[in-house]
Amino acid sequence: MSCIPKVNCRCTKALFSLHTEDKHNNAPLSGTVFTVQSNACPLFSVKSDKDGTVRFPPLCPGTYTIVLTRAPTGYSLREELPLLRVTAKGNLRLGGKTVRRLTLLFER
Repeated sequence: MSCIPKVNCRCTKALFSLHTEDKHNNAPLSGTVFTVQSNACPLFSVKSDKDGTVRFPPLCPGTYTIVLTRAPTGYSLREELPLLRVTAKGNLRLGGKTVRRLTLLFER
């Protein structure tokens, strides 16, 4: 199965960010890399900045998988990454809740 890139949609898009931090002291973690996929096809990768924030480009309606590509040195993620669902109205849904930001905790 080959990956076909998504074309630019004209619909309402969702804005979303992640925050990465140390589970024990809440220190921000830079350099974490995530890949966003649709139907198992990689769409793009994003990296956390010095404040531990990962900003995603606007997402068209659909379902997306976030894959941890590179954890901060010495850290691992102890939780499962969520499946993202973007609605036709541009809302991002995680577990039945509308969100704009998610915090992921990493452990040494």
